Amino acid sequence: MHESPMYSPNHNQNAFTLIEILLIITIIGLLTAIAIPWYASYRDSTRKATIIHDLRICLSETAVDIHNGDAPSPCHIGANANYDKNPFADEAGMLSPSPDFEVAGYFFEFDGRRIHTLE
Repeated sequence: MHESPMYSPNHNQNAFTLIEILLIITIIGLLTAIAIPWYASYRDSTRKATIIHDLRICLSETAVDIHNGDAPSPCHIGANANYDKNPFADEAGMLSPSPDFEVAGYFFEFDGRRIHTLE
């Protein structure tokens, strides 16, 4: 009897089985389920760090403006924060920071020396 080459034990398999494909799809799905929340958390902490950096620059510029006798300029904080106020100066142009303020949905506190995030 002549055996078909498709079912012979020495035949090289050129395609994946359905089980192998489903296994790969499952592994990719699990890796994606782990990576997406991690990426969102990473993006959020990066955005907070960028805003804190911009706030520190704003504080330094405000102190220099007040020292030079100039009116404090508004702060442009964050690329997409749409924050054009100065949280470190009052209307009279004096350095009087708010104890806590909000920028782009994040809450911050300034204790006179450091800027902290309020969680």
